[in-house]
Amino acid sequence: MTTTPPPTPLHPARRRRHARLIAALTNLIGACPEAAGEVYGPIAAAPPDQEGVEVETLSCMRVAMSGPLLLDLPRSEDTARWPAAVTREDAVSRRTYAARCRCRLRGRGP
Repeated sequence: MTTTPPPTPLHPARRRRHARLIAALTNLIGACPEAAGEVYGPIAAAPPDQEGVEVETLSCMRVAMSGPLLLDLPRSEDTARWPAAVTREDAVSRRTYAARCRCRLRGRGP
């Protein structure tokens, strides 16, 4: 059984970009529990009468700062692999975005 649809010649970059973005996002989300644990673990373990709790925020900062880079990396890889397809898809995306904006301005969109 295959989980990948048969390839179509028009959209290989888009399918792979989506798969790469989902994989990157999954990795990013996977780093969040550890980072949150470093912040909330000491707070949860502190005695109830303790006023302040020292926590480590480096992991949270690392996840927050690496997010944009991790999500841009698949896109730049696709642009290098399929420049024509990515350029075409970007042009279509800009046209459809502009059309949606015009519909909203006229009161006919979501």
